[in-house]
Amino acid sequence: MRYRTDYSAQSLTAAPAVLELDGWQLHYQAFSSQEDDPRPPVLLLGGAFQSFRSFASEVSELLAGHPVILLDLPSQGGNLQLAPQLSLEDLADLIAAFAETLQLPPLMPIGLSYGSALAALFAARHP
Repeated sequence: MRYRTDYSAQSLTAAPAVLELDGWQLHYQAFSSQEDDPRPPVLLLGGAFQSFRSFASEVSELLAGHPVILLDLPSQGGNLQLAPQLSLEDLADLIAAFAETLQLPPLMPIGLSYGSALAALFAARHP
């Protein structure tokens, strides 16, 4: 993955990158201090109604030690693609497919609200 190195709180309002997997759109932003960072990234998963901007302070703090990826799955955050048929397990598997497609090193998921259930389930299903 190539990370953006120009992080600022304002960059969280920019249009996200979109990865399409099996017809599902996954919106993300990825930041690090170096473009090609081999360190394990922190994956931030928000609640159903949170946006990437909700994590401005956390991204600032975490970037000192890790790349940071913010991810909105279908029906989550700023991703307006509705997916009522996807279970929490399906969403956890989408996170794994996202990581595999982008050839990411092992992720350290952190979730807030609804995202905490996704982070825990992803970690349990895809250690």
